[in-house]
Amino acid sequence: MNARKIVVIAALSFAAGLMCPVGAYAMNQGVNIDPSQTDGGTPPAANQITTNNGNGGQHYVNMNALATSMAVPTLVVFLGGSQSAPSAYQHFIDNAANRGFSALSLAYPNNAEIAGVYGCNPNSYSAATQDACLTQTRGTTAFGQTHMVSGAPVGPNTYAGGPYDDSGYVTGNQSSGGNSPVSQGDSIMNRLICLIDYLQYNGPTVVDGNVNPNYWSHFLITDSSSPYTRPHSDAAHIDYATHVRVDWSRIVLAGHSQGAAEAAFMAMRLPNAVKRVFLLSGPQDFYSTNSVRTSATWITTTPVATSLSAFWGLRNAAEGDADEGAYGDFVTTNWIYLGSGTSTSYGLGGNGLSEGNAGDGSTVPLGSTQRYKLTAPSGGNHTALFNHNRDAVDSYLYNSGSFLMPVFPIFMIWNHMLGMP
Repeated sequence: MNARKIVVIAALSFAAGLMCPVGAYAMNQGVNIDPSQTDGGTPPAANQITTNNGNGGQHYVNMNALATSMAVPTLVVFLGGSQSAPSAYQHFIDNAANRGFSALSLAYPNNAEIAGVYGCNPNSYSAATQDACLTQTRGTTAFGQTHMVSGAPVGPNTYAGGPYDDSGYVTGNQSSGGNSPVSQGDSIMNRLICLIDYLQYNGPTVVDGNVNPNYWSHFLITDSSSPYTRPHSDAAHIDYATHVRVDWSRIVLAGHSQGAAEAAFMAMRLPNAVKRVFLLSGPQDFYSTNSVRTSATWITTTPVATSLSAFWGLRNAAEGDADEGAYGDFVTTNWIYLGSGTSTSYGLGGNGLSEGNAGDGSTVPLGSTQRYKLTAPSGGNHTALFNHNRDAVDSYLYNSGSFLMPVFPIFMIWNHMLGMP
């Protein structure tokens, strides 16, 4: 493997990031890492990461020098929306790094919008098929497809509510989209484990002259019951012999749009509690009967381990507009019924409270709610996609794509929802 270096900054940049979050990114530069570099070079089939990443591109990773000195560090893991590259969310990652986290935007199979090209499409399939499709496609992307070989399951098997296999729901359009079926090697889980393993042995291990070779090992735990293995058993051996899982108690799992759905699905199904879940403009998953929409069953089912109080949500108020359509007009409903299909006393945040108005993102509304909506700037001839993306995607945060004139200072509400490192 070719070693990659990640540029880290001194403590001064952390302070600057807190005092001046807008325009502070130049002080905290991240790097891009190709997913195919992280699987060790000669992996078994269960670990192999393909080089055909479609729009997934390269992982984007950034960190703060202070993060390596924390006794209990926290890693922000971000999943982007459909057909996006991880670098499209660079500001979110860089802002998190300036705040004192390590942060990464993960490249994963996201070439297709779930509702349009799967058996999840409400215009073509029964409600039962739509609902099962949503569970299987989310699960397969997150944890990998389980295959039967000589009558025995090969893959994640029953991990995190599996086995998952969405091959029965794939349409011709989806097949050409290159997004499914997703192997265990290309799953979000395996790609994340391989990236953390790669960073441990090739990433930022020297800060201010002090060697800290074990920093990234904080985020992986040896677990013989896990179907996932890390490439390295130690610095000198790439043998795929050590079964591990992510230490979710140290992870802020975030996502936008389709990535929000995957983040929520994982947090709902994982056998270990996630520290915090940050959902931007998602999930949108629903099934429909006679034009009556209902939250997907995976959304209304009680989480396995992660408390509903760990979930936070941010959307744009225009996502409830008629022209927003499939991008996000059902997000609020899913937040209300998250973790319970019959009561609004739970939902995202676990408190049943209504959404707080975050305005342009520069202030945090008073109250204890964990659901927020942006309501400014308003007006103008904005498209549905613009409204959907302007709480997360770099090019929608700034005028004419410039990184010099922010449309609105969203960083304050981001930081409130991220919490402290």
